[in-house]
Amino acid sequence: MSNRRTQSGTLTVALRPLRLAFIVKPGDKAGILRAIQINTILWGGMLNPILPAFRRSPRSYADGRFKPPAVQIVSGYLAAYDPDFVVTLGTALPRGVAFDKERVIGEDAILAGLEEEEAVWHGVGLNEIIAHLYATEYRFVRRHPEDVFLSDTVQTQDRLMVAACFGELLAGTRVDFHRLWAERLDGRTKPFDPTDVLRATDPTAVYPLRVGMHNIDVLPRQQRWHDRSIFWMDATDPEDVLDYWNLRAAGHWVLPLPMQWADELRDGVRHQVERNYRPDRLNKQIMYGTRFIKSRHTRESDLSGFVASLALPAKVRAGEQMVSLQRGVPRVYSEWGRGADEWDPCRVVAEQREIRIADIEEDTEFQTILPAHAERDVWGTSARYANVVSLRAYGAEDTVAPVIPPNLKLGRSLRPLAAASGDFRVGRDGLTMSNLNVERSFVVPVPSSWGIFSAWLSASGCAAEISSGGRVVQAMLECLGGIHMIRAIQGWRIIFFLNSLVTQRSADGAEATPKERIKHITSNEAANCLSPPRDEAASSSESGSDLFRMLVELGVLEVGADLQCAHCGRGSWFSLEQIHQELTCSICTRHFPFPATKPPSKPWRYRPVGPFSLPGYANGCYTVLLAIYFLTRTLNASATVVPSFELTPRDGKVKEADFGMLWRDSMMSDGPDFYPIFGECKSLNAFVNPSGDDNSVEKMGAIAELFPGAVLVFATLAEDLHVGDRKALQDLANAGREPWKGNRRLNPVLVLTRNELMSSSFAPPRSWQDATGPIGDFVRRHRFVRGINDLCDLTQQLYLGMPPWHEWFDQRLKARAERRRARRGKRTS
Repeated sequence: MSNRRTQSGTLTVALRPLRLAFIVKPGDKAGILRAIQINTILWGGMLNPILPAFRRSPRSYADGRFKPPAVQIVSGYLAAYDPDFVVTLGTALPRGVAFDKERVIGEDAILAGLEEEEAVWHGVGLNEIIAHLYATEYRFVRRHPEDVFLSDTVQTQDRLMVAACFGELLAGTRVDFHRLWAERLDGRTKPFDPTDVLRATDPTAVYPLRVGMHNIDVLPRQQRWHDRSIFWMDATDPEDVLDYWNLRAAGHWVLPLPMQWADELRDGVRHQVERNYRPDRLNKQIMYGTRFIKSRHTRESDLSGFVASLALPAKVRAGEQMVSLQRGVPRVYSEWGRGADEWDPCRVVAEQREIRIADIEEDTEFQTILPAHAERDVWGTSARYANVVSLRAYGAEDTVAPVIPPNLKLGRSLRPLAAASGDFRVGRDGLTMSNLNVERSFVVPVPSSWGIFSAWLSASGCAAEISSGGRVVQAMLECLGGIHMIRAIQGWRIIFFLNSLVTQRSADGAEATPKERIKHITSNEAANCLSPPRDEAASSSESGSDLFRMLVELGVLEVGADLQCAHCGRGSWFSLEQIHQELTCSICTRHFPFPATKPPSKPWRYRPVGPFSLPGYANGCYTVLLAIYFLTRTLNASATVVPSFELTPRDGKVKEADFGMLWRDSMMSDGPDFYPIFGECKSLNAFVNPSGDDNSVEKMGAIAELFPGAVLVFATLAEDLHVGDRKALQDLANAGREPWKGNRRLNPVLVLTRNELMSSSFAPPRSWQDATGPIGDFVRRHRFVRGINDLCDLTQQLYLGMPPWHEWFDQRLKARAERRRARRGKRTS
């Protein structure tokens, strides 16, 4: 009997504006202003970052004693904002920044269409939005007229700041944007007043950049997004203006506060701070306030003095504050900094459709979404907006890839049919189609786990092939009905029972050996074997009969009959499908009739079938299944999972991993950040064979050299590690503790034993709460686990006897400082 799973899913198609990243020279005010003018006439232009092309990282980007390289800053910005195209203005991408050359354009690729077809060629123009608004709203008399304004400043030093706040309409083109603004929207041009800055975040204010946000929603990627921010800055410094623009381009609420206009803005800022102090919508005990952010070119004392001058009310809730001070600009360019500073760029959605899929194995057709305000007959362009396609599968997690690495090069079999290679890419939010200008239909093939994982390995210069052990795991998952049903065998007595039917131990207690014949067992015997011990019976939620029934329904156990041959007198096993009027003996191969006149009174027996009939804990596959279940379901994570495979790097030396994953720490997250995971699994044997012919730790160390940043998992069904394993894993874990990128470590080691793999309800540390002995003492000192790095650190402390990572890192810093002092002492002497 096989458990047929329901492989349904949902295909989501989201429309968003084309996202452009503008590259300018640092400090080039004319270039920055030009970028702002172009963004002012684009749909969603406020969300397009303007990035300085640093050749050498400036001191203002130093974080303590650490200053990131210039290439890392620019590359980090591009990874965070994930632009569809990069627009170079008077400069080129810095050397060493990896970006698809086909997606690097100049300003002519955007503006040339205004002269020929009165439409921009990359993106949707402001003139199209104004025409749509006039046809649907502004040609009618409003009951409550809006304040449609364009700020104009006569002060040259203020022009860049005012343009960054409200936009500046582009002039000198065939399309007269100023005339359209005045005639179609009744927009007025008013002299700039410093207090106008307070209207930059006012949703009722209508200015050019706000019109460009027509019908656009921004969706936060992070849970804590309620604190609003005020950016203390120097309005005359181009780097501060760029920082303000890019912070707002992330989609967050941020109000500029130029220190030159602090006196004029004080009362308005005080009012904003008081309004921002509000309770959470769902939990009134949580209060949100305002975060003041200091720019790179201002002094903290000036900001502190301004906040003190606000004279904010002293009566606030105990333990709560109306304001907080952040001493540095949020590090959007750093993967770790985006999370620590809570400033990850938001998802951008204009319209969204969902398509229900009844059978996830079939290719799915979808229709592209077009913005209602975009012209349909623009033939000189190929990229006007983007459609983002994402797939969620239910019941097919082991075959469909929920985690796809950004910028992964997809082969023809993984791209939508009829889509060219340049039309389709993997972005932060999913599979992104940007070369769209007319409504089209596409057929999306299902992104298989193996297809995505092998494409990712190929990008790293490695070839891979599923091993025989991997095919056994696939067969087990097919029988169980997917990863979520691994919980059916998640219990030591279940696995021990299944293994006992195909493995026997010698009289002297030596290593288990396969049986000559798989043991057949009655239903009562099976229920008794699966029943919990008497001291656990009261607390157990499932009886032996329940577990036995579940194994039969899943097809792990097969029912049949032991019938005696009429010729040779030997008993043979016959499944239900094999029982007929005439039977064939498996021993002598002769035919004999079914004993219908004298049928056996109790012939029915049960035995494991298929991959579950393999000896030695299914050749170690039970550990693989439980490790996969722990890393996905127990940790509530999302992962593209591949069972055992053979890896062939460029040197030709084949290495085998028991499983691989592209792992994301939340099942509900659509973010781009993921961890590669490689696993080595044992049933009860050691990872390091004392005879020296099998060293799994060395093998995983070789894989770690190929994939820095990958997590190395060592899983065993034993309750603790062998003595030889502990020393070898300590050496590997120490090497993997080195810092790598952001908060990543070089190759963190995660140790999983029976204590974690057999926990059916909770992830650590809750899974350790009922433990006694050293584990019980350990869990009482550690109540929280924050992410995969923390989990690796805790298991290293628990099973390898290593110090916490922060203590280990402090010791390294002290040792490094002592070596520097010793070298200085030698030079002075």
